[in-house]
Amino acid sequence: MKFVRTIVVLVALAITVLFAWQANSPAFAKGPVSPTGTVPSCQGTNLLEQLKTQDAATYQALINRENAVPNGKGLLWKIERNGTPASYIYGTMHVSDERLTTLPGPVMETLKGARTVALELDEIVDDQKMQQAVVKNIGLIAFTDGRTLETVLSKNQLGRLKNTLKNFNMPFATSRGMKPWFVMLSLALPLCEIKRQKAGLKAVDGIIAKTAQQNGARLVGLETVREQFSAFDRMSIDDQKHFLMNSLRMMDMLDDQIETMAQLYLQRRTAALWEFATYLTKKSMMAQGRGAAQLQKELVALNHFQTELIIKRNKVMARRALPLLKKGKVFIAVGALHLPGKTGLVTLLQNAGYKMSAVY
Repeated sequence: MKFVRTIVVLVALAITVLFAWQANSPAFAKGPVSPTGTVPSCQGTNLLEQLKTQDAATYQALINRENAVPNGKGLLWKIERNGTPASYIYGTMHVSDERLTTLPGPVMETLKGARTVALELDEIVDDQKMQQAVVKNIGLIAFTDGRTLETVLSKNQLGRLKNTLKNFNMPFATSRGMKPWFVMLSLALPLCEIKRQKAGLKAVDGIIAKTAQQNGARLVGLETVREQFSAFDRMSIDDQKHFLMNSLRMMDMLDDQIETMAQLYLQRRTAALWEFATYLTKKSMMAQGRGAAQLQKELVALNHFQTELIIKRNKVMARRALPLLKKGKVFIAVGALHLPGKTGLVTLLQNAGYKMSAVY
């Protein structure tokens, strides 16, 4: 089912900890970056551009839904209230694509003027601190009751997983004790992106953190590693298995979906990111000949992900951002999916009394 893979890709815009840890872990993507030692580039096709030419009506319907989402366009927002020095919030994507990591002028200007920079996790600037936080919360990502992937997956499921891990240069021995949700997210980025980050290329969040440190800004985190892990661990093991196996079936589309997300990000169309996921859900169900009842079930699962990974976390991040904003000159950097919509951070800060205006 295509939507499951899309959800995993969407996590690249919504969660920091896994990718920061994965890129620095010796357990993943072992071996040289490439036969020539060069850093690989990631290639993909924009699926929405294909849709635009192949099915104009469906494409226009997606655009109409996108346009109906409040605050659905813009990556950089100015935050103002009562004469307090302005602060800003910026949506990121946790990949190392140079098109994204080359921060636009307005973003760099506001970042350099910040006294405080608030990230999803402040551990992102310290690899050792990140590793320690992961180990401290190992019970959320790994089985602690004797179970392994070999005991929770069928023989066929296990074979499919092993083949995929082999393609990603990830040894099964390292993954066998991990929970299905963690393995699923470990495969959320293309192998080329994992190798790029292991080669030292930083994602957008890392670039922002490094710049903040160079400018002497105070770095703070709006969440904890435990909170980010817990958002996934609340799923039942059956649901985790379901999402993992359906994700594995769609690995061949991973590069295209990452490219589509990157293009939407570059166009600053944050609302379109979720609409794209919904579109693929419906397309997949129709291609499989599934009925309305099954489609509704998949959309419910999609909404569950949105609730756990976006909406609930938005409330926590907004609550923790408010004390920082009282003094002004704060630069907040969070995954781009956290910005748009009635439950997005832009709206939540508006509801808290701040004037929000899109700058870029």
